[in-house]
Amino acid sequence: MELDKKVRFVTSGEDLHVDKYIYDNLSELLIHIIRNSLDHGIEKPDERIKLGKTKEGIVRLDITEEGTELVVAISDDGRGLDNDRIKAKAVMKGLISPEQALVMSDEETFNLIFSPGFSTIDEVTDISGRGVGMFAVKTSVENNLKGRVKVESKKSKGTMITLSIPIAS
Repeated sequence: MELDKKVRFVTSGEDLHVDKYIYDNLSELLIHIIRNSLDHGIEKPDERIKLGKTKEGIVRLDITEEGTELVVAISDDGRGLDNDRIKAKAVMKGLISPEQALVMSDEETFNLIFSPGFSTIDEVTDISGRGVGMFAVKTSVENNLKGRVKVESKKSKGTMITLSIPIAS
């Protein structure tokens, strides 16, 4: 409501039993990722209509067990990551050179969102924009949970962030 957006939140995997340590670490991380989907990803209803989308955006949280891993996928059907904007901000902050920006793959570009202090938003809101959340997500997943983070995105189609976490045996 605060962002003046209509969003449907869809979940799957609620019936899975997860180790308390994993659960305690995941809950805070999911808040960061979902806030980013709401603030950066999902468009306002009038913008979505102009793009041929429904007024209501969709944010999904899907949790599955795949072999020895817990896979947590958070996706939205929003605007997707803007490679050019990410690269421009990274160059401006001195994270990469202009020459590096020219040859970076999509995956390398998407991973810049996990850099400390990185945000493409010019104005901090109560929802996001401080450049702390996604850095905290990656750091916690890798260091505390010994897992991996993957980002996939398509312009105007949305973004999916997948956390793959080893299940304690």
